[in-house]
Amino acid sequence: GYDQHGQPFQNLVMNFTEEESKDYADLEVVVNQVRDEYALKFNLGQLDPSSDAVWDDFQAELKRAGLDEMAALANKVFKREPFNLK
Repeated sequence: GYDQHGQPFQNLVMNFTEEESKDYADLEVVVNQVRDEYALKFNLGQLDPSSDAVWDDFQAELKRAGLDEMAALANKVFKREPFNLK
């Protein structure tokens, strides 16, 4: 996000409960693994990110890994208590 001057926030802190924090971290590990795997293949030229089929597969893999659940959890926490800036 950005502040009122158009500068990116440096430290956004979401107030997860202990259980939410664990759930988010577990999902994040798997989502990041998928992201990193695809990024490597894109960079090595093994997959073409401009291909609609490849990009659709990438998005589908992220969803299977739990990206939508991560977003839903973050939205739940944000709606309960907006970000704190540290």
